[in-house]
Amino acid sequence: MAKAKKAAKKAATKKAAVKKAAVAPTVLNEAAAELNSTILNTVYVVDDSNNEVTLEVIAGEDGQQSDMDITLDNKILADKIPDSFPETAIGTNKKLQRKTLRIRVIITDVLPDDSNVTSLTIILKGGGLDATFPLGKTVGQNGSAQYICKIEFL
Repeated sequence: MAKAKKAAKKAATKKAAVKKAAVAPTVLNEAAAELNSTILNTVYVVDDSNNEVTLEVIAGEDGQQSDMDITLDNKILADKIPDSFPETAIGTNKKLQRKTLRIRVIITDVLPDDSNVTSLTIILKGGGLDATFPLGKTVGQNGSAQYICKIEFL
């Protein structure tokens, strides 16, 4: 009986840790968007299930152009795409464990009457908890911002 209680307590502790780890990056990066941040280095918690995880990357606003590369370990998911990356299944929770997602985007503001604020939003769904990572940077007229993102699946 003591073994069963220990196992249940351990499972509850692990579940709480997973929930906490999945929430923390989202909260931290909402603040990062307000601080003019273009770098993301975080984790996304996955489990042992065969549920699909999806990735969506929204690059820029109207009047902005982008150039985006996305890799998962050494596999190229996107190479020099000039727009946002639509919601796409990138693998199951189980297969993503211990893999690294890298996203590099250059966003250029091309409209003269624009606010000159570039933005990048990364959305992951299907893991421990859904997460949104907003980033942003103000650039000069016709300026560019380079966004570099690294997300490790644990």
